[in-house]
Amino acid sequence: MKKKTTLTKIHIAPSTVRYDAVAARDSNEVGQILAGTRKRNGYSLVAFSELLRHYGVDVSDKGISKWEKGVSHS
Repeated sequence: MKKKTTLTKIHIAPSTVRYDAVAARDSNEVGQILAGTRKRNGYSLVAFSELLRHYGVDVSDKGISKWEKGVSHS
């Protein structure tokens, strides 16, 4: 006979750290993450654009470059 597993409820307090989208945009956080991920995995801008397109994200290599440089915030 198998032993029953008992689930224990855990209370997790809400985080006091808040995400500041304006600060993230102003510091180009998303662009830095994109550039780091792309370069760490050895993708060119064109190859990364094609990879994203495969997953349903339609962005050109020029668009990725603008995000990485912080030129575009959209």
